[in-house]
Amino acid sequence: MVFNNFFDTGYDSVNFAAGYGAGVEEFGQKAQSGAWIFNNYFREGHGAVVAGSHTGAWIEKIVAENNVMYLTDVGLRMKGRPYYGGGARDVLFRDNAMKDIGGNEPFIFTIAYSADTNDTLPAKEPAQFRDITVYNITIDCSNKKSSIAVDGMTQTAMDTAYGFDLGRDAYHKNFDFEDVKFRNVKATAIGFLYDSQFKNVTFDNVLNGAQAWSFGEGVSNVKVKDSLNDQTITTTGSQAITLDDATQ
Repeated sequence: MVFNNFFDTGYDSVNFAAGYGAGVEEFGQKAQSGAWIFNNYFREGHGAVVAGSHTGAWIEKIVAENNVMYLTDVGLRMKGRPYYGGGARDVLFRDNAMKDIGGNEPFIFTIAYSADTNDTLPAKEPAQFRDITVYNITIDCSNKKSSIAVDGMTQTAMDTAYGFDLGRDAYHKNFDFEDVKFRNVKATAIGFLYDSQFKNVTFDNVLNGAQAWSFGEGVSNVKVKDSLNDQTITTTGSQAITLDDATQ
């Protein structure tokens, strides 16, 4: 348990790691499993609740609730490189409040993390973030990058970039965002996401006059349901799809 703390750090505040690459299987490393993070005040730092970048043996069964995040760069941050393998799964992020998220995004799920470049034999499959639930969150003011950022890579792109054939595209799946309220933020940037839903996610004042929802390459069966939208999004190739925002 992590509770009743004040964080004001120069790096990630609560950060989970689980090894990387083929060595995880070779040495039988176990998942980083089970944490309850509640009633904390997160001030400056790179991320409040963070999984990765070492994701190889999986990071799982994390609950973060009833926390305040003010001036931190990212609220919920998941990061890694595709050939590290594993990922994060079964994460519940609920009843949290964010204000003045100053550095990056309130939510980011990336396998393009560039600050960590350990040489290693690759895992059998690319890293993945899945079974992520985000519920009853308020975010006020994040004006530098996307409100929700999700990225991945094609199998060909990974082979070109790293010289590894990981057998499939790197994508994420089973995200469930519900009753999330954004205010004074930039648009989303969502790609390589499967079988997910965004229900009653509202936006008050998307900056630069942009449409709130932006879906790019690698999106499949992603539902957006609110007072304005009721659509299931699947993109083809480099196709981009944008949707207007519901304000309530």
